[in-house]
Amino acid sequence: MLISLALAAEPVIDATRLVVLAPAEITAMGGAGLGFARGANGLFFNPAAPVNRRIEQTRTWGMSLAFTQLALGPEKATDVANLGEVGPRTGGMANLGVAGFWRNFGGGLVYSGLEYRYGDALINVTEGHLAAGGSYADGRVAVALGARALSVHGERDGNTLDWTGQGGEVGILASRLWDGWNLGGTFRSEVRAVPTEGGSPFPIEAAVMPWHLALGLGWTDTEHAPPRPVRVAGDLTIDGPVTQGYALETALEGEGVRRGETLSVTPHVGFEVEAVPRRLRVRAGSYFEPTRTEVAPGRLHGTTGLEVRLFRLKLFKGVIDTEITWEAAVDASRGYLNLAYLGIGSWDSGLTGGQWAE
Repeated sequence: MLISLALAAEPVIDATRLVVLAPAEITAMGGAGLGFARGANGLFFNPAAPVNRRIEQTRTWGMSLAFTQLALGPEKATDVANLGEVGPRTGGMANLGVAGFWRNFGGGLVYSGLEYRYGDALINVTEGHLAAGGSYADGRVAVALGARALSVHGERDGNTLDWTGQGGEVGILASRLWDGWNLGGTFRSEVRAVPTEGGSPFPIEAAVMPWHLALGLGWTDTEHAPPRPVRVAGDLTIDGPVTQGYALETALEGEGVRRGETLSVTPHVGFEVEAVPRRLRVRAGSYFEPTRTEVAPGRLHGTTGLEVRLFRLKLFKGVIDTEITWEAAVDASRGYLNLAYLGIGSWDSGLTGGQWAE
């Protein structure tokens, strides 16, 4: 049901992101893998990832990079926000991250930029994370604090809106607990993005990304690693409610679909098999995207992808010393298709909880 925003009391945009728009490795495993979060790739999951060393990383310092480009489609059959109807809505997203560590300390920065069209409206949502922390208990426990920022930009019929806001986050990762099991947890506070100087031509008070809690459990076959032949993960994410929340897509038309009145619980599962030793990994997973509106039901997603080892890259006297990989992933559901076609990652054992050597 559409509601006139002009009649609503202090309407806000529910900016909760339930679909997995992340690096190819995470997307292919259905959004699961928090327990394995490491380096720049893992920083999209957990602020402690930069200091969660791989078991083979014994140098005093090091760096990691992550990049993914993805496309949303198909053009005439897409419902990105799960509002119950498909239409001419296409878009794309870029994820970029860098992380580094020195002894037991480290940090990193990641950026995600999503742009897509909803009818005549152009929507751009940017999210960034900055984190720093340390590892303890011989590298088995990593803890970090961080900040996240949200920027929302919308255009329609010559009118534009811009909101920005910030929040905090904390993460913990516990590795090598018993027989290859890892645990992870992330909490991110609410971000309330308000109009920038000059206000907004739309009757909207703010864009809100509610508090977020994620818990992850992962298992790696330690008997055959490195390299890892099998990896299994299960995550559970909880996103809080948004009072007087509406969907951004319809809000740009001056009317809105209520969104985010109750919290959302999203289960994720994924696995990985090293199909060709030291060359190819195959991944698959699934997650259930709960609805945050009354106009469409939740939807089940199926995901898959691969990682191919390409070559070794060594720069700056070993500060960057990694084996570069190409990664790709697909996430499909009713009215939704995400193709992460260009992912740059690094080949590693997947075992975390490493410690630097004196």
